[in-house]
Amino acid sequence: NNGSKIVLGNKAVPRDIALTYIPLLINPIYPDFYYLGLEAVSIGAKRLTLPSNLLSFDSQRNGGTIIDSGTSFTNFP
Repeated sequence: NNGSKIVLGNKAVPRDIALTYIPLLINPIYPDFYYLGLEAVSIGAKRLTLPSNLLSFDSQRNGGTIIDSGTSFTNFP
């Protein structure tokens, strides 16, 4: 029952912390999804071992990591 806010426009950019931006990737097979080039995932000090197909697309454009701002969970195989 908790809520959160989405802030758009000039107020969405915090001035007191440094931000890092990464480009979104485009997969022509699924152009409606947002992909990113995942390098690693850590929980606390533990780095997870991920299947290589999560890290990038293969030659047939399969694989990769989809991000979805409307989904409240993360699921890895």
